[in-house]
Amino acid sequence: MGDDEGLLVLVPPGRPWFPTRDAVARPGEVHVQLAGVRPGSVAVGPLATVTA
Repeated sequence: MGDDEGLLVLVPPGRPWFPTRDAVARPGEVHVQLAGVRPGSVAVGPLATVTA
């Protein structure tokens, strides 16, 4: 999610780390501060939603 000004990469749990593949993604808590956006929500998968 994002653009040239900033990017947030979200991947499903269990996805191998790229390019080394020496670790896998795991669930974790994330705090993101948003500024200059319109209020709303976006589903980022079956179990997660980002709300501004």
